[in-house]
Amino acid sequence: MKRTKTILGDLNINLLEFNKKDSSGNYLYDMPNVVSVRRMSNYLPSWSGPDITSVIEDMTSFSDVPLLCEDKKCPFSEQCPLSKNNLLNRWVGNPCPLDQIMAFRLFAGYVNDMEISPEDFTDLKLVNDLIRLNIQLDRAEKLIRKESPVETMVSGVDAKTDLKHNTRQPNQLIALQKSLRADISSTLKQLLGTRQAKLDALAKTNNKASASDWMADVMKKAKEVANAEVEQEVKPGSHLEI
Repeated sequence: MKRTKTILGDLNINLLEFNKKDSSGNYLYDMPNVVSVRRMSNYLPSWSGPDITSVIEDMTSFSDVPLLCEDKKCPFSEQCPLSKNNLLNRWVGNPCPLDQIMAFRLFAGYVNDMEISPEDFTDLKLVNDLIRLNIQLDRAEKLIRKESPVETMVSGVDAKTDLKHNTRQPNQLIALQKSLRADISSTLKQLLGTRQAKLDALAKTNNKASASDWMADVMKKAKEVANAEVEQEVKPGSHLEI
């Protein structure tokens, strides 16, 4: 039995079906969004279809960040399983399907882990930034694997002595990688901060509500007891115990 090749983990993109069509004649993985809203719903169980559609349309990391597919001319073609399997003819000139899939995986991961709702505007903007940074980092690391850079020799002239000298500096890709990781860490801290603030506010509100409900319940019971005592009928010959 021939093993099915898949990429990108849980989204289970089947390379053998990438250019196949369904019974209606539509590609299983089609443009402009390689991952359909129906399929996205499987990975965002707390979101409705309209929620997904409206939010995704506003996410620039889905529309602006993916590179335009160039198939074999793409600088990352050697690392692209779709290009290596000659599956991208119809996709040339359109947003890279792998970038789109990666963007959605990141989106679903952050939304599910942080329990973000479609109405959480600030959090979604931070998630958008995190997706952009992560995709850029992925590209930088692909180039690092391709070029295997360590450091760069830079020639210069001493301003005081006019003597030429060479200095070793970190390769630009290594510096970019470090910068992107720092930006991701900073943005993630902001996202965690906004989530914690909301959770604290919710907990405070819930505590107030719980205390209020408890007090109301106590007062209600006290009133019921008082009414029962007042309405108690004293029959002839009976006496009240004090």
